[in-house]
Amino acid sequence: MNIRKVTVLSKADWEGIQYRLNKRQIEAEKIRKAQEEKERLHELSLERAKNWTNTIYVSYVTTCQKLLDFYATSDKEKLCSHLVTGHECGFTVDIQ
Repeated sequence: MNIRKVTVLSKADWEGIQYRLNKRQIEAEKIRKAQEEKERLHELSLERAKNWTNTIYVSYVTTCQKLLDFYATSDKEKLCSHLVTGHECGFTVDIQ
């Protein structure tokens, strides 16, 4: 080994070389961690919103349940007088 051909690097230079060599791997890991964090926050948000009473979905379900209860307890004349078909909840009523 010839001492004149040996290069001594500072710690900062060595870390810079290592970073450039492993840059793709480091960036891929950062992206993966960011995606995992985003998914975790999304799941947390869904879990919290599940019990809220003022969301559009809960309002929709409540309205559909009220219509179903109305149809279950009403007689035919009452149904004919109200003319509520229930299309917005995905069901129809056949009056015969």
